[in-house]
Amino acid sequence: MTRALRYTLDTNCVIDAVQGHGQAEAVHGLVELARQGQVTLWLTRSFDSDQLRANDENRQANHRWLAECGVIGRVPGGIRLDHPVLGRLDGQAVLVDDETAAKEEILERLLLPERLRVGNLDGSDEVLMAQFLRRIDDVDHLSAHRMHGHDVFVTRDKPILRHRGHLLTEVGIVVETPDEALERRRGTLVRERPRSQPG
Repeated sequence: MTRALRYTLDTNCVIDAVQGHGQAEAVHGLVELARQGQVTLWLTRSFDSDQLRANDENRQANHRWLAECGVIGRVPGGIRLDHPVLGRLDGQAVLVDDETAAKEEILERLLLPERLRVGNLDGSDEVLMAQFLRRIDDVDHLSAHRMHGHDVFVTRDKPILRHRGHLLTEVGIVVETPDEALERRRGTLVRERPRSQPG
């Protein structure tokens, strides 16, 4: 029997589903496939970081929707002792190996502008630090996805989608929009199963 594909959902997938905009219909379709046992759906610890920036009403609505779904699991992120943010000890993380740390550095290079990379940050610039924390959560999302061996990272985040070719060839991560993920699983986009590249 073929193993069910494992999809990691970016936070914007939950937001779309709750608010009924963007690619909400596709996210609901993926949830239905998960209920049928055809796929599994996951969030990373960075979802919780993202929720700290949401207002109370939206945060409660997001958590209520997740509870009603009942089919979306959680995976921990990684700890890097040499990193000011990815080194956070929050009870939802595991120590990463050297290979994962190296892949995270590639993710940072791909997703963070030069001014937002560790070593270039001005900690006194609150606007810059807020931008950094938002973007480093994307790195954490993707790193956790790879670390747990999931098959497809699902997002409508434009910076991530813009780099999906490099994410596949350099990090081994398949990135799709919710629409693409649903169409692929239903066999209307392509017939072959997406494969992350090793390494």
